[in-house]
Amino acid sequence: MRRCNGVATRGIALEYVKAHVTWGKGRQGTEKGHVVAEYDSIAAVIRSLLDDTRELIREELALARAEIREELAAVQMVGMSFAVAAGAALLGSVLLAIGIGGALAYLLGWPAWSGYLIVALLMLGGAFGLVVFARGRLAAMRTLPKTTETLKENMTWIQSKSARR
Repeated sequence: MRRCNGVATRGIALEYVKAHVTWGKGRQGTEKGHVVAEYDSIAAVIRSLLDDTRELIREELALARAEIREELAAVQMVGMSFAVAAGAALLGSVLLAIGIGGALAYLLGWPAWSGYLIVALLMLGGAFGLVVFARGRLAAMRTLPKTTETLKENMTWIQSKSARR
């Protein structure tokens, strides 16, 4: 089976015919162009087709595993970056909130707790907005795009081949 950019191509039937059928002389040895199969029975041909189908399924699973590994490595790197950024942002936010809360209470002449409460409510509102945004982005993510596409192509190809019979 040929591979193009790591994806199996649809030339399975053609390769099967090339590998298992040869052009030769006819039964009496006089006619040219008669197809001579390498198999003795229909059962052997069906067994070979089933073996080829199993191989196709194995290769699709291998493609899915490779894609999952690639995506996990990318997600791991992004996750680590976000974790470090979140830690730094948390520390900065805490220090900023203390400073803004104290300054707000001082400027308004209110008790210190009221300034801290106002800042805390504003920060919680911002955090809620970020969670809503992140949930929308997560819902729009498309996982295993190559595997999904090749499976759709394989199903279309199999259906077109089975419809001809």
